[in-house]
Amino acid sequence: MSNDDIAAAVLECVGGLDNVAGNSLCATRLRISLNDQSLADHNALHSINGVLGIAERGGSGIEVVFGPNMVRGVFQAFSRLTGPMARKETEEPPRRAAGNFRVKITPETPGRPQVQTVVATPSVIPTPVEDNVTNALLERLDEGEEASDDLAPLLDLELGSHLLVINGPNINLLGTLDVSLYGDDDYDALLALCHQSAREAGFADCECYQSNHEGDLIDCIQDAFDRFDAIAINPGAYAYTSIALLDALKAVQLPAIEVRLCDQSTREDFRQRSFVRMGCIDGIQGHGIQGYREAIFELARHLGILEDR
Repeated sequence: MSNDDIAAAVLECVGGLDNVAGNSLCATRLRISLNDQSLADHNALHSINGVLGIAERGGSGIEVVFGPNMVRGVFQAFSRLTGPMARKETEEPPRRAAGNFRVKITPETPGRPQVQTVVATPSVIPTPVEDNVTNALLERLDEGEEASDDLAPLLDLELGSHLLVINGPNINLLGTLDVSLYGDDDYDALLALCHQSAREAGFADCECYQSNHEGDLIDCIQDAFDRFDAIAINPGAYAYTSIALLDALKAVQLPAIEVRLCDQSTREDFRQRSFVRMGCIDGIQGHGIQGYREAIFELARHLGILEDR
């Protein structure tokens, strides 16, 4: 099946165009917001070529999991089918009630399937104007035209500083964890804050990644080399145990800031030392999800893309 065929099949299985309120791209997932979640046919989705698993998201969404080499093409094809509505992102993310998060894994998938790694990088679909500008730029470059001054504004659509936000174990459960420690903001609110803050700070884009597995986090840091310019990382409990994460941060030599939702100095003795912090230029803790915003702006100033203010 082509990506277009797969996207059309997914659209049919989630109740058709009228049932789609918006969609976004995750590292391995096509995330779809639905008007009526009950119309999604999970069994039919599982039968589609390339689908590795399905995860319900809150009370109004579904995530269809593909391999990382496949998901972007399917997402682009799906976006063509849904049209402008694909620009929608959650303005007021639904709260995830305790115990309401579940992941259905395709039984025949061998080994530990990627669906067990929760990742999220909401993507904004370019407007028709941006698409036209980009196409014009590509045509002119294909014809051998040099990147002159009048092309610079067009190139800025593609170039710039790129931010990676990494979250470790259990951060995806924000809103269901101890609110006295972590606050009552949920993971969707965290993602929305990171993307908004990155735009305001002047980053060209922001990609967010979350996993409960140490090796996945290490792979993510390694993959950031030559792809990203800065990292904001909340390693969760791996902060106290993972010298491997520290080594990965030192290896890629990207400016990084450790973000912790609560003040670790008020907690148990074993939480007083962070190995990950040793690989970062700074650490921010105790400010809830707003700490991510502080870290993003500090990284922008460190890179020189934002004047101190």
